[in-house]
Amino acid sequence: MSDTNSKNATSTTKSNKPNVDSHRHSKIKAEAYELASARGFKNGNQMEDWLAAEKTVDIQLSR
Repeated sequence: MSDTNSKNATSTTKSNKPNVDSHRHSKIKAEAYELASARGFKNGNQMEDWLAAEKTVDIQLSR
């Protein structure tokens, strides 16, 4: 019986993972856009914007 419960817990976690990743990605994308907008969308900083956004979002999601 506990084996069945373990399997159910694992499958629930696995099935929720794409939702969590999708939510995180959407938040990062929005944050990176805001950073780019704040600097006037000048070329050459897209990677820095994305990395800064990842850091910000990961901090927010860890709370």
